[in-house]
Amino acid sequence: MIVILLAVFVVLIGGVAGLWFVLDAGVEASSATSAPSYSPPAFPTPTYSPPSLPTYTPYSPPDPPSAPPTTYSPAFDPQPGDCVRNTGTYAHPHLYMSTCTPGHYRIIDRIDDTTNTRRCASTGYTYAVWFNSPAYVLCMRGL
Repeated sequence: MIVILLAVFVVLIGGVAGLWFVLDAGVEASSATSAPSYSPPAFPTPTYSPPSLPTYTPYSPPDPPSAPPTTYSPAFDPQPGDCVRNTGTYAHPHLYMSTCTPGHYRIIDRIDDTTNTRRCASTGYTYAVWFNSPAYVLCMRGL
């Protein structure tokens, strides 16, 4: 009886060894063929740059509007026949002596000792400007 058990034991061990050999050969054969490979995708490396800080500009009030020229300047003494140019606005003129070219004004009349521009009505003017010190009115016509 021991002999039969020993024979059955040898047959079982042989069967297990054979089965192991066949399965191992199948695994090697399947690994010899091209096995699919996997490589994870490359992710970009995150970078951080802090936002730029706002700059500080101190407040400065705007320049006050310029007043019309109302004072006498020795360099500005216009007389009839002279030409002037206006670098300001129509309501707030800045008159300077100039050449008589288009876009400038020719002085038709200068009326001293008044600031009343209605006194230019008889001169055929198109633009009148008055000054305070000394008081006079310039009656002008555009060129």
